[in-house]
Amino acid sequence: MLTTDAYRMFVEGTALREEIPSLLSGVDPARPETTEAASRSIREAFDRAPFPPALRAELTTAYEQFVTRHRVGFSAVRSSSTAEDLEGASFAGLQETYLNVTGIEAILEAVKR
Repeated sequence: MLTTDAYRMFVEGTALREEIPSLLSGVDPARPETTEAASRSIREAFDRAPFPPALRAELTTAYEQFVTRHRVGFSAVRSSSTAEDLEGASFAGLQETYLNVTGIEAILEAVKR
């Protein structure tokens, strides 16, 4: 399981820390299309950003240990929220789920998506 710490490591270890505020600076709440454009640009920035070496190493080690311990070749990668299990919340599993993901490179790409 990845926590918000992994997200922070990713953002802090890439140009995203500076890029995201820059992309958000053009958002005008009165013009929804600016929010859509900024969201699209931020998503593309995440897609382009390489995994920081330390985070990549941690994820690779964890994945290799998981595969060895459980003798499985396929994994599932699914998004989650820190609030999805709160009382009254009903959005668990509504984000993205990737099934039958094989190999560390595919795992890393699924995590970024």
